[in-house]
Amino acid sequence: HIGDVNKIEQQGSIWRKNGANVKIVYDCSKKNSLLRIVYRYSVLLKYFIIYRKRKNVVVYLRQTQCLPLMGFMSRFATFVYEVNADPTFENNSLQFSKRILRQFLTDKFIKNAQVIFYVSNELQDRMHTGPGKSYVFPNSLRMLPIKKELQRSFNIVFVGTDEYAWQGTDILFEMIRLMPEHTLIS
Repeated sequence: HIGDVNKIEQQGSIWRKNGANVKIVYDCSKKNSLLRIVYRYSVLLKYFIIYRKRKNVVVYLRQTQCLPLMGFMSRFATFVYEVNADPTFENNSLQFSKRILRQFLTDKFIKNAQVIFYVSNELQDRMHTGPGKSYVFPNSLRMLPIKKELQRSFNIVFVGTDEYAWQGTDILFEMIRLMPEHTLIS
């Protein structure tokens, strides 16, 4: 999705500005599912098994479906994992066959990651159970927060759903509370 690509490119740009050598790897095919699955295995094999002994390589893996043997492969790697959704809630919007398949494919990446980035406090509270470090870093942030003046207006309108509360509504509401001259219309 274009929003995901923009976010990933922005993250890579910030990391490059801070001296990191960044290589972004995308899925190779949007249309051919089998080719995409084979490609994902080859990428994980390369970075989780072959490059695992390289001290200067850090793999930042965005949340993805953990297919058979991927969890096993991830046990050998040092990697960072970004959790940007709660599959138990999002499964409800999938086709029946995909919903059934996902019941058997648990996310082992989240169990094997050394560091986990969650995009909201709700996701971290709901999903973080492991001993690894975890941080909340919302999708909307391009870099670590810096002091910035916000434009002033009279009303803030929020259109959304409480079904996906982990998408940062807590941060929006906290920002609004800090601006008493605004009125929230929901």
